[in-house]
Amino acid sequence: MDLNTSLLREKFLIKDENNNEPLIAVSNRLPIPLHSSDGKVHETFIVRAQTMYHCIRMSAQIIKTFDELGPVSTRDENFDWNEAFDNVMGDFDKHYFADRWVAVYKDGLPVFKNGDVHAFLDIIEKCDYASPDEYNKSILLAEKTFEKLGRNVEIEHDENIGLNVNIGENQAKCGIILRNADKSGTFNFKVDKKADSNTISAYQCLKVCAAYLEGIQLSFIIGQTLNHTENIDDDEKAEKEKRKARRAKERMNKMLAEIQTLENTYSVHYRPEKPDFDKIIADAKSAK
Repeated sequence: MDLNTSLLREKFLIKDENNNEPLIAVSNRLPIPLHSSDGKVHETFIVRAQTMYHCIRMSAQIIKTFDELGPVSTRDENFDWNEAFDNVMGDFDKHYFADRWVAVYKDGLPVFKNGDVHAFLDIIEKCDYASPDEYNKSILLAEKTFEKLGRNVEIEHDENIGLNVNIGENQAKCGIILRNADKSGTFNFKVDKKADSNTISAYQCLKVCAAYLEGIQLSFIIGQTLNHTENIDDDEKAEKEKRKARRAKERMNKMLAEIQTLENTYSVHYRPEKPDFDKIIADAKSAK
């Protein structure tokens, strides 16, 4: 399946004239238009999540089931969203970050939610569906929606792109934008079909995008945890931290396996070099 889409990292600030404390809604958002080889879009899902990699991985689950069984929303047997979410959440996150949330929307309405999803996101998706292809107008519609409810609010919207993907049958281009408090950077990878390989899998490409993002986070966690462990005098607490680092390493190895599978299946080129997880671990471990 071809796929051309971008992930937005968003922050909404909802200021109520009767309330000095503004509401804050933060989310990652990835539209997933599902269409067959004839180019016709059958349905579009919007995936929102607390982290970029959960957002991307849930989107990959939707693409996988569409590729295997066709349109998702018109089936006789409903798609198992809970099972998809369970596949999205790795063992490490289930143990250490069980409060991660994910939401999926279609036609402006939620079809799946897990976790503490901010209620404002339901409003913005409903407004976006009312103004298709003009996402920024949904902010104005949301303000009018609050006005009808007797609340005058001003909504500030900050967004930046976290991922661009353009995936076709023979070639895919993926650009990941990394940001933290200190700096931002971008790395891209291009996937070309080999003569003896199947057409490029959008599902597999998205999984690898998520693997890099999660792998980078895990690398920081491992390095920082090992750094912290060196300064703990309590043996029991130190062992607990070491166990966390081991579990993060086990999860990171699974991410490396997903990346290696893509590289074995297709011809993959990076610009600049792909992230070095071991170096990230070493840098985080030695940070003061």
